[in-house]
Amino acid sequence: MEQELQEYITQTYPVLDYTVDTEDMTSGAQYVLSVFLPHWDLSKLHLNQFTDGLTNKLYKVVGNVETTPKEGQQKRKEKAALVRIYGKKTEILIDRERETRNLICLAREGLVPPLYGRFNNGICYGYVEGIPFSVPDMKHPEKSRLVAARMAQFHNANIVGERVPTLFTTIRKWLGKIPSSYPDPDKDARFKKQFSIESAYKELQFLEEELIHNTTEQPVVCFCHNDLLSGNIIYQPANVPQGTEARVAFIDLEYSSFNYRAHDIGNHFSEMMGYTVDPSLFPSKEFQLSWLRSYLETSNKLQGVETAVTQEDLEKLYNEVRRFSICAHFHWGIWALVQGRYSDNAGFDYINYSNLLLNAYRKRKADIFPEHQCYI
Repeated sequence: MEQELQEYITQTYPVLDYTVDTEDMTSGAQYVLSVFLPHWDLSKLHLNQFTDGLTNKLYKVVGNVETTPKEGQQKRKEKAALVRIYGKKTEILIDRERETRNLICLAREGLVPPLYGRFNNGICYGYVEGIPFSVPDMKHPEKSRLVAARMAQFHNANIVGERVPTLFTTIRKWLGKIPSSYPDPDKDARFKKQFSIESAYKELQFLEEELIHNTTEQPVVCFCHNDLLSGNIIYQPANVPQGTEARVAFIDLEYSSFNYRAHDIGNHFSEMMGYTVDPSLFPSKEFQLSWLRSYLETSNKLQGVETAVTQEDLEKLYNEVRRFSICAHFHWGIWALVQGRYSDNAGFDYINYSNLLLNAYRKRKADIFPEHQCYI
């Protein structure tokens, strides 16, 4: 099945031998879209850059599309697509082939918009209309329930591939990409003061043993988003005239993979602390239990389970997520150290961000695993 999918991707979405020049994005986007979406009228193309992401350059491209003729008149309407330019050296962190497979499989499930095409340094795919979440939106009573239900849909999606979790293999891979030093003297001094690669490997070993090897019941593995921060959630309000209910969509599947369910949920809860990694913003147990109830109710419905969610079910998943939640801080703390060496996003201090995340890891580990030493 996986081989058949790969053959389908190779035949249907061959990589266009073209590199978009970020100094002339308009011309690059026009050419890419003329190949992938030849029915678009690009004479009045609009290009808007999204600036929230830390990894890539992302552009919304708006063009005109012919609609069904009426009374001999050709009508046109605006339509949007996304052109993503991969960030510098991001192939170190991201498996682009896996990302492509995920996009195609999830589009078949109706969970993401279609992929239009690939080129040397990026992809072109459908645009999701709606309002990006803010950090406070993640705790909004109604919006958070929509997110919980949507995550349950992702976790139950029929995705081609071996159901092998990637969490610890990914962290181990990233640890191997951390440089011994940074060209910038200030970055290098702060890095060496706050981080030890030997200690990080010890901490990774602890996490694997404590969360996987020393447990009697293995954690659930399913298809996970793995990066559900506020900017990757789009809110689509209810439309009364069209009879549609409010819903949310997930975007940016670069880090998606089969993984531990509890890690995906715990990572989402951890992202509620924002880029400042403010511990006071981590959700309360009461909020988490309410969120988890929405998640389990949707998951049970999708699996055909008719029994009601019990308090025991909630407490069991809550404790599983609580233990896994510290992995998010460690995972992204290591990621930031790699980005700090290779990223061309000069406006973001990755070394400081890593320090904030690893400090949050230390504090939460002391709370969740007080009997264990922290190596980092």
